Amino acid sequence: MPGIEAGGKEYSGMQQTFSSPPSYAKGEKLTVLYNPADPQESYPDNLPDNYFGCLVGGVFGLVTLLIGLSYLLASRLKARKTAQ
Repeated sequence: MPGIEAGGKEYSGMQQTFSSPPSYAKGEKLTVLYNPADPQESYPDNLPDNYFGCLVGGVFGLVTLLIGLSYLLASRLKARKTAQ
């Protein structure tokens, strides 16, 4: 990851994700988000990288919810059918 300057000091970091070809070209300008208290804690402002974990968790939660609802619906339909 490219270096950033904060408080008159220059910091550099490593990109947390791997891509081939690289996400950024050498010398390319990009927005970097960083913790002002610890500028070494920084990462590029990139929507897919920033929200990948949330997206995976959300999809997993949605699939789990749909499976649970389908079992609930199936058991209710079975109970209604046997009650008749």
